[in-house]
Amino acid sequence: MTNRYTIGAQVIVKSAFTDPSSGAALDPTDARVDVVSPSGISMTYTYGLGQVSKVSTGVYTYTVDTTAKAGRWSYRWWSPTPIGAANASDFIVDPFPPGTI
Repeated sequence: MTNRYTIGAQVIVKSAFTDPSSGAALDPTDARVDVVSPSGISMTYTYGLGQVSKVSTGVYTYTVDTTAKAGRWSYRWWSPTPIGAANASDFIVDPFPPGTI
């Protein structure tokens, strides 16, 4: 089930990077998240630039500010090395008052 939020919510998206062979938590060289807004604009946020937060070994978060746009948001966590993509998902932001999209 897709999570739903009201416009203006600060939505925390999270990923856990793991070693594909052992399943152990792993810090990638540079954790990144691509976020696509409902209008189709894609932005990449990077741990190495201080835009993404590290919670613990292999676990990273980014806070999506939904103040400007209701609709379906998507995101994909990835790293250029050593492990590639970690996960992808989406969520829906409802307008306020409801029914005003």
